[in-house]
Amino acid sequence: NIYREGTYCSKIDFIHRRVEASVFEFASSGICATKTAAEVLSRKGFSKPTPVIPYGIPSRFIAAEEEIHRRQARPLSEPPRIGYIGRLLEMKGIDTLIRALTKVEGELILLGSGEAEKDLRALSADLGLEPRITWISAVPPEEVIEHLRSLDVLVLPSRTTVTWAEQLGRVMLEAMGSGVPVIGSSSGSIPEVIGNSGLVFEEGNEKELAEKLGSLFENADLRRGLIQLGWEKVRDRYTWRSFADDLIHHYQSLLNESQA
Repeated sequence: NIYREGTYCSKIDFIHRRVEASVFEFASSGICATKTAAEVLSRKGFSKPTPVIPYGIPSRFIAAEEEIHRRQARPLSEPPRIGYIGRLLEMKGIDTLIRALTKVEGELILLGSGEAEKDLRALSADLGLEPRITWISAVPPEEVIEHLRSLDVLVLPSRTTVTWAEQLGRVMLEAMGSGVPVIGSSSGSIPEVIGNSGLVFEEGNEKELAEKLGSLFENADLRRGLIQLGWEKVRDRYTWRSFADDLIHHYQSLLNESQA
């Protein structure tokens, strides 16, 4: 069951290669959460059936249709509330988001903690952005949804490294399910997950990110459309019920083939 690309892009030693070869030989199938992960398996030489079955998100992050309609009708906050939720790490590209803030109106809410926080605070001070950035330490999972719903847009600005690329990007799904438009970088599986349900910018390109933010703030029809598309995608594809149904169907097909 392959979830993330980084697992198979980093160097692995001789023992791991032997174990991997054995797994590939005896496994009847692979299961991946994204197409990107399935491509990793294919490059490694795994040729058996490998369906893409994405994990679900907690039902509390999937708003009722009435709530989606309310969010579509709601005007932007003044100033617009731009959010990032997750670990504060260099590979998450938060510096790109902070730099983009110099080119667009808005308040930035950073929810999370991590080893890059000191450098990010220094960057925000150097750019004169301290009054426009709110820092919130990591909160219990059940409290995340209230912070998420307060946003006008969620940004996932991840940056690919030699050994890592963004994976499923669950926070994007939680945002879309909650009726919050998303903008993500081109790292890893982000474009695949977003599809036509959000906006994508070239990773590390703060100018393009600022342009995407500006277009979202200035175009109410675009904003309403992305809210609808994102919510429908999560409702139809990223629930644990959908995950369970697809998994059972796949296992049943494997059993039927083995008994034929």
